[in-house]
Order: sequence, then C-alpha cells, then structure tokens
Amino acid sequence: MTSLGDQYRDEGIGRAYKHANPAWLRAAEAAITQTALEMDLFTTDEVFDVIDPTVWTHELRAIAGVLRKLQKRKYIIVTDLPMRKTRRPHCHSKKLHIWRSLLR
Repeated sequence: MTSLGDQYRDEGIGRAYKHANPAWLRAAEAAITQTALEMDLFTTDEVFDVIDPTVWTHELRAIAGVLRKLQKRKYIIVTDLPMRKTRRPHCHSKKLHIWRSLLR
C-alpha cells in the first residue's frame, strides 16, 4: 500500500515532469543515457555534469520523472546502496539515490 507521502512525492514528480521544457526533457534523457553508457553507478550529479547547458527548465527536480521513464525502459535501476551527498552547492548537501546502469 502506498503511503500518503509516497502519493504526494509521485504527484510532485508528475507535475514537475509535465510542466518541464520539452527540450530540457530530451536533453536530460540524453544525458542520463550517456551517463549510463559510461558508468556502472551514478547519481544525478554526474547527469547534470553532461546535460546540455543551453537548455533549461524552471524545475530541475523534473529529472526524477526522466529517471523513472528510463527505469521503466530498463536502462537504469535505483540501487539500495547508501545515498550519497550531492556535490552541487545549491542543493544544500541533500542525499541522492545511486543508480545502476543496465546498458553496460
């Protein structure tokens, strides 16, 4: 059974994805795919390192929707490894899931 917190999280991810710049969503998908082809394990820090800087969206948390899309395609899977602190200063040391490539 899904908790109310899980429901709110999923709704938020859906809203961010739905309202994201379509060009940014394509760039994010390309960056995740590239990262998954090059690394066995990665976080969104590595994805943001290679995402096309010429496109932008108002809510970068839309990346979660792109990750879920590629997980459904069996490109990547979230691991149960301990989460890692982000190295992006503007993210205030939040913890990130570690993803495993299924493309390597």
